[in-house]
Parts: sequence; C-alpha cells; structure tokens
Amino acid sequence: MAGPVRGMRGDIQEMLLFPLVHRFAGVRVAGAEAVSGIAGPVVMVANHTSYFDCPIILAALPRKIRHRTIVAAAADYLDRLESVGALASLALGAIPFETHTGSKASLDGCREALRRGWSVLIFPESSRSKTGKLGHFKKGAAYLCVDTKTAAVPILLEGAYDIMPKGAAMPRPGRVLVKIGEPVEPAPNDTYESFTERLHDAIAQLSPLPPKEAAAV
Repeated sequence: MAGPVRGMRGDIQEMLLFPLVHRFAGVRVAGAEAVSGIAGPVVMVANHTSYFDCPIILAALPRKIRHRTIVAAAADYLDRLESVGALASLALGAIPFETHTGSKASLDGCREALRRGWSVLIFPESSRSKTGKLGHFKKGAAYLCVDTKTAAVPILLEGAYDIMPKGAAMPRPGRVLVKIGEPVEPAPNDTYESFTERLHDAIAQLSPLPPKEAAAV
C-alpha cells in the first residue's frame, strides 16, 4: 500500500471511522499483550456478528499493528456493492477473499500482503452470525496460515451483535469486549481441516476476564 494512501487511510480511521465506532460502542480490550510484542505479520481470525466488527477490532489493536493490517473481506459482497467496496478498500484496506475455499487469486493477494509485512484480518465464518453465536468456520483462513506457515491470532467479540445484529437498519449503543488470544502456530502435521478446527476452538475457548483486566480504548 502506497505511503500517501496509507496515510489517508489512517486519517479516515482516526477522524471518521473510530469516532463513529465510539459513538455507539464502549470498547474494552482484554489480552492486547498477546499481540503487542509481535514482530512479524500474522493472520487475525475473529467471530463475525455485526457490521461494526471490523472497525471495532481495528480500533482495539495497538496502533503499530493496526497501521500494518489489511482486511480480507468477502469477495462477493465487495463485488455486489462497488461503492461500498471502494470505501472499504480505502478506509479499512479491504481486499477480496474467498473465505470458503481460498481461491488462488485470494490467497495470492493475502500471501503478497504477508510477504510485505502486512497482517491480515479474516472472519472465517464468512458471513455475520444470525444469532450472535459462533458458527461454522470456512477453510480460507487455514489455507492461508498452513500454506504460508503464518501464526493466527484468535479474537472474540462480545457485545457487537447487540449493537447491530444481522437485519438491523441502524446501530444502537452498547458495550463491546474484544478478547485477544495467544497466537496459534500451524503444526507440521496440520491439515486445512485440522487447523480450521484449532482456530474455531481457540476463539470458542477465550474465557471471560475480570473487568480490571480489560482496558478501554
């Protein structure tokens, strides 16, 4: 991503996107230390319950990591809504990704981002949960991690569903807790299927932390 575009993206996030997030969501973060010391790029995997998920996660990340993170967004969604796709690309650094199978074009784009030192945020459920509960994971994130031998960072959002569930026309104020887990490294014997299960388990097993261990952002 070119320097001027990256700078514009940061300005849009800080001046427009994050203030909008904080208008509706009181965001607290638990486990930020799991990523604060990461030197290289990672694949971040998170549950998906709301249109607010992506900007909430970006706002919760340490600045040095956030500014080197792009979002792998559902390719069919970006293709259907060209104007939304252009805005998402600018504000979030979104690139199209086939979450179900991880098409060659999708993987090539994410591999190139990782090679250039960019972390990638992926929602393995592919679409927003209709109930707020963690759903079935597609294999796209596992393809990327296993093929590139890149660690995954599990992230669990609690409360985002209540702010803007699937089908809601407008958000409503609420509180969100972003839980960041320890990186999960693909093992030499991991298959796409086994690593997908490990990612699902890593997010599902993020346990509640006492409020004093969660910092507001």
